[in-house]
Amino acid sequence: MKKIRKCCLLFCVSFFLTGCGEGQGSVTSDPVNSAVSSGEERQSDFTEELVNSSGSSGADAGGTQPDIMENPAYNPNGRQVLTAVVTSPSITSEILERIRAFNDSSPSYFVEIMDYKAEGARVLEAADLENRLPLEILSGKGPDLVIWNGYYTPALASEMLMMDLNDLMDADPDFHREDYFENILQAFERNGGLYIFPSSFAVSTMCGKAEELGADRGITESWEFGEILDAFENSSHAEVVFDYPNKEYTLNYVVGGCMGNFVDWNSGECHFDTPEFVEMLEFCNTLPDGFDDLESYYEFYSSGKCFLYHPHLSTPWSMAEVRARFGDVELRWPGVPVTDGEKELGGGVAAPCGECFSICRNSSDPEGAWEFIKSYLMEDMQRNTRGNPLLRSVFEEKIQDALTVEYQTINGTEQEKVRYQVLLTEREGAVGFSCITEEDAELYRSIIENTHRSAGGDPGIMDIIMEEAGAYFGGDKDAATVADIIQNRVSMYVGERMK
Repeated sequence: MKKIRKCCLLFCVSFFLTGCGEGQGSVTSDPVNSAVSSGEERQSDFTEELVNSSGSSGADAGGTQPDIMENPAYNPNGRQVLTAVVTSPSITSEILERIRAFNDSSPSYFVEIMDYKAEGARVLEAADLENRLPLEILSGKGPDLVIWNGYYTPALASEMLMMDLNDLMDADPDFHREDYFENILQAFERNGGLYIFPSSFAVSTMCGKAEELGADRGITESWEFGEILDAFENSSHAEVVFDYPNKEYTLNYVVGGCMGNFVDWNSGECHFDTPEFVEMLEFCNTLPDGFDDLESYYEFYSSGKCFLYHPHLSTPWSMAEVRARFGDVELRWPGVPVTDGEKELGGGVAAPCGECFSICRNSSDPEGAWEFIKSYLMEDMQRNTRGNPLLRSVFEEKIQDALTVEYQTINGTEQEKVRYQVLLTEREGAVGFSCITEEDAELYRSIIENTHRSAGGDPGIMDIIMEEAGAYFGGDKDAATVADIIQNRVSMYVGERMK
């Protein structure tokens, strides 16, 4: 079985990588969904306050405006109105608060949410957005801004519909690229243009025991496909290549990360009815149904049975989680393997972590829309991001915070305070950490600095693929038949969105 998985791995990993190399979008396998603490009803009321809040619908019978309209957060008062569409099915209270804060502080601009929900619907369906947004932008009636909440699709965030944000950054004397992670912004470029701007980010990578991966390798030295295959073949204890919990998760992760290999977003052509995609399906079908029966996650990783672990690095504390799984063993972090000759791209793959933004080509005031995006890049806002801050100085603040030991007094004794916990299994319980180490911090910086790719995906396409793949995994259809069905369905889906 180990040899079979080794042969299939070449197809699986190569597709993941080559699609990621040009930074075509955001990973869909690990979405960030914000919980609305105040409840759906209160959130809906709050949304109505901001949607079309410059209109007169809030006036009472006598024509006077309610008190809320006296607040600059709800009344343009002669300022330039910037229209925005939020792609989240349910707009989070966090986004609404940030829009309101911008409106309250900006002397020149006022952001108003355009409601793209179907009449009578409580949430925004993806189809409503995908049907209306391109038509309205191309006809000059679209919004100024699109606020993507945790994901975006290359079909919409494209050169045809969105502005190249590099032009606005270059023309802004107050924006200094060197203050931010330029390599991360470049990772999101597509065909040399930046059509999506992440306010924060996470990095997916891979690591494993030096004993299994090769102790002679550099700590973060990238590897090519042949190298990973040889290392797996020669490993002493590896039984499975990845730590993905089951075949469905693996397929979603791998295909979502290499969508550009199967969909040409310029021509709309699709290539799922290929031997390579069939091999990918067959590889995923060799994986176990899950690892839920593991008695010890710690033993699974530290023993080398799992060849590669794929952490999602969204905070410096992620390094503590890796140590909880592996213990005090020597590790290597080559990341996701690269195609031949692309080692300079590094092993990390970036993805948005929270809101990201596009400015529509029909925007009446792109400079104003850019001012709104910049409001997310201020120090206070960056300190409150879910993932890694794009602003370098705040990123370093978070590392220094994770390096700091805090103390508390318990029964008269001063003790280190546990600031981060990692739950292994119910039987093993949680491992607590008071801080990360200097080695953790230096390695974390190195991985982020050497990330030059981003992953791409489309939720609608992934829904089709996962739905049809279920018939193959369940034994109802063969892989080639499923690949043909996926090709036909996705071709129709993409064609409808690129007309």
